Amino acid sequence: MTFQVLSAYILGGLLAFTALFSWIVILTGKFKPAHIIPCKTDNCKKLSKRLFIIQSLLLVFGSGLVFMRIGQLIEMHNDNVIDNLIYGLSSLLLIRAIGDFRFFGFFRSEDEGEFTQLDRRIFTPLAFVLFVLSLMLVI
Repeated sequence: MTFQVLSAYILGGLLAFTALFSWIVILTGKFKPAHIIPCKTDNCKKLSKRLFIIQSLLLVFGSGLVFMRIGQLIEMHNDNVIDNLIYGLSSLLLIRAIGDFRFFGFFRSEDEGEFTQLDRRIFTPLAFVLFVLSLMLVI
């Protein structure tokens, strides 16, 4: 098993686990709007649930994409579509880790609020680890 395949299994497993965890949070009723976006108003609760579901579906898609890439790596086959989608996944994870320079990411300017605390402790480091693992798939 090569280093690429090992990192792909770890990345696919983390993406699938994160998606599963998202569904567990939403189905058990422990969801808070601060889990997905920085909320300052009451109107963001409905929007945040939709975004949370979209985010978990995208995580499932990303996990499936990584598992397709594992099949390619094992068979020594390259497909431009899967390669380009992996580049896109890596780019999105890097953009998420860097952030918007205000609410989330390594270079955020605000340090108060429930979302910012969750982002600093969990979301940004997770996005960076996932980016590094996805980078191993494109090298």
